[in-house]
Amino acid sequence: MHVLVTRPEPEATALAERLAALGIAATLAPLATIEPCPPPRLPTDNLVGVAATSRNALKAIAGHADLAILRRLPMIVVGPGTAATARNLGFADIVEGPGAASELPELVAARVTQGPLLILRGAAVAFDLAGVLSRQGRAVREAVVYRTRPATALPEAARRALSTRAVDGVVLMSPDTAKVFTKLVMEAGLTSALTGLTYFCLSSAVADAAVAPATAVVTIAVKPNLEEMLALVARTASQSSAKL
Repeated sequence: MHVLVTRPEPEATALAERLAALGIAATLAPLATIEPCPPPRLPTDNLVGVAATSRNALKAIAGHADLAILRRLPMIVVGPGTAATARNLGFADIVEGPGAASELPELVAARVTQGPLLILRGAAVAFDLAGVLSRQGRAVREAVVYRTRPATALPEAARRALSTRAVDGVVLMSPDTAKVFTKLVMEAGLTSALTGLTYFCLSSAVADAAVAPATAVVTIAVKPNLEEMLALVARTASQSSAKL
């Protein structure tokens, strides 16, 4: 099996390497660039905890002047990948969610005492964690620490792979990436190349955003995390090989 990997770098290369270890070839086709933009100072006064819904938010504060203060607080993260990044940054008290940002409010209520919670986030978010917590009566502060720049054209490697029918599937890890993929494929005049393509989607929200043609096969990871996505691709590859 051969798939397109649409994650930003350096995550795209890391994912391709893990796929290669499973015997799955990958063409790198990053559809976004992550740009750290943390403010010089973070609102740290009287905080009782910190939350991050993506590893990009944590990577953006690596080396930040206020990181030492944040390390002393409970860190609530969306899933295992973000938890690993938090550990690498020196956080010790980590509350790990199952992979969906929508499940974090319950974790916050159960694990963090009342008081101001700082949410590290991107300029655009799929789930308004701060809004939900605020409506629940929680004191919330937000810090936009990174922004995502979508690609404006389909990467040449992806264009070539699609036009020659060299790929069997595309890995889509976010709704925004799924939308960009659909848009850029249409603009490149390669819509017909999607026929029979397998869409590997992190969640149902990603699948909905992809707007896959009826002739495509849409698959969704059992849980919205990287390990389950890898398992999904490997399982599909194994099933495809068994049919040959």
